Amino acid sequence: MENGLFPELVQKISRYFDREMNAQDEQEFLKEIEGHPAGHSAFIKEKAIREKLKAKVYRPAQPTYLASRIIGKIKKDSA
Repeated sequence: MENGLFPELVQKISRYFDREMNAQDEQEFLKEIEGHPAGHSAFIKEKAIREKLKAKVYRPAQPTYLASRIIGKIKKDSA
């Protein structure tokens, strides 16, 4: 890959996994990544890292009233 393209590709990989792309951009990105062996390797590594993190991070369940209070506070402040 070209030197200037790699940081852009890394940024696209992060945007993909952070779900910051619309459906069309995702499809174009996946086609693009298939054509770059180094980019595809970086994509696979990032995917593995994120899957391990997701599996190991404990997220305790929040009570439903907490979400209701937050939504109420936002509505009250924006009114």
